[in-house]
Amino acid sequence: MIKMLIFHSGNPLCITSRQATSVANKMQEIFKDKLELHIHKTDSTEAIPYNLKRSFNVFIDDKPLPLDVAISETNTEQYITSIIRQMC
Repeated sequence: MIKMLIFHSGNPLCITSRQATSVANKMQEIFKDKLELHIHKTDSTEAIPYNLKRSFNVFIDDKPLPLDVAISETNTEQYITSIIRQMC
């Protein structure tokens, strides 16, 4: 299973945070039982190990996802698909 983590600074979410969160939720629909999605605030205990420097961060399997990928459904889907192919 692939683990996708989103860390954001809280409400209200900026446009980029909303867009990437929307993309992540769409990926959860597409990949169903292959993707585990968790959304946390940057000041949560779950964020501590990541030593976050920005107000918004996305990780897939503990690797940072570039922002240009995180805000694009197409790019994120291709990225996750490539991980799934490597797992087979």
